[in-house]
Amino acid sequence: MLAFGLVMILTLVTDLVMASVAPERAGSASAMVETTSEFGGALGIAILGSIGTAVYGSRLDAHLPPGLSAPDAHAARQGLAGAVSTSAHLRGALAEQVLAVARHAYTDGLNVAMWVGAAILLAAAATTVVLLRPSGSQ
Repeated sequence: MLAFGLVMILTLVTDLVMASVAPERAGSASAMVETTSEFGGALGIAILGSIGTAVYGSRLDAHLPPGLSAPDAHAARQGLAGAVSTSAHLRGALAEQVLAVARHAYTDGLNVAMWVGAAILLAAAATTVVLLRPSGSQ
């Protein structure tokens, strides 16, 4: 689904950019489209990943079970893989609690990042509709 949406949008954007520049500037325009596409993708991953990580950490801190050692708590805060690794050497209910809290915190982080991404996409779509609306004087 991601590739399907990206191909449609990138095709339209590239067509708009290439139609708006002189033929001798086509190479520069094409390079700019590619560069901004890559930069936008990297920036989006960084922002949404940071949001997801922040939510994971805050949810984990709020719900980690008592009795967990400081090194184990620190390892669990590093990410879901750290929590799984930590729970592997814990016993019984404590291991299950750490895993349950980490999984729930991770899911919460993904959900918040998804909603923020959806809001950004809706804002971009609304901006596009407003900015690309044909003018009344033709």
